[in-house]
Amino acid sequence: MLHGAQADVLGVVHGVQPVLGAAAAYWRMKAGFERLRRGDWATAWVLGRNQEQVTSLLGFMQGGLELLPNRLYTANGGTPGEGGWLEIRGRGTVERRPQTGDPYGEIYLQREARHRLITAENLRPGWLVAARAIETAWTRYCRYVAGARAFHDRLATNPQHPETHAFYGTGRDQPTADRIVFTLSRWVQTGQGADGGPEPEPRAGSEYSGGGAYHMWVREHGAIHEMRLEQQEGGGDGTVPESSGGALRPSGRSQPAPAPTTARAFAGIAHSSAYESGAGEGPSGDTIDFVMEAVGNLCRMRAKG
Repeated sequence: MLHGAQADVLGVVHGVQPVLGAAAAYWRMKAGFERLRRGDWATAWVLGRNQEQVTSLLGFMQGGLELLPNRLYTANGGTPGEGGWLEIRGRGTVERRPQTGDPYGEIYLQREARHRLITAENLRPGWLVAARAIETAWTRYCRYVAGARAFHDRLATNPQHPETHAFYGTGRDQPTADRIVFTLSRWVQTGQGADGGPEPEPRAGSEYSGGGAYHMWVREHGAIHEMRLEQQEGGGDGTVPESSGGALRPSGRSQPAPAPTTARAFAGIAHSSAYESGAGEGPSGDTIDFVMEAVGNLCRMRAKG
């Protein structure tokens, strides 16, 4: 549609699409990819197992940055556009971002904030990288974020294809990051340091990232706290949460009667295997059955003229 090809497309079948983005994109930029199962190895080795490796790649890929939550994104159960999908939970307090509906300015382009998407030095990792090179890399990164933002805005102002079919994953069989949750806990000295003396206080601003885990040490109210990224536990397909996957509405004459008002939900399907035979199999068939039925309906509509 953005390139004027709509008239040449009979219809579109969307499956497990991150319609409004996915908080998992933020998650991976902070925590990297796990290497737990054989199927994860290639992804983790190519995209990176920690923040430094992932940032140095995806920080310069506009297509990857386009998968981040956009202005309309919300966590499961929320109202589209209300934001607040990033939370920092302290003792009796919850700080939510974005607060103004602008995830780009409030999160992705933040350089010093504790909830920032990236640490600028990770764009050009290495001990011998000059400060000027990091500044140049940060400028390039900001340009790619601006490009992703413009892409999101263009999509928001262009209606979907008039003949649209869609399905997505639901349930918690595949725990999904529908929101990003950090918890703050005060550091307490519990042991000895390497020299046998008292355990040294962690340095504020230092980070740990790897294999799906992330934490950073921050100074709050005069004391050092650990800000830990909690594990994902929302509903979805393991990558795309229900709120984003189900945001696209079916439309067109090719829809069966009575026409559905929401995208088809398949419980328990995994994002990477959503198009495998048997995925989401139930009384109404599996995802392949859904796709074949949609394509058949589009063809029958064309045949009837």
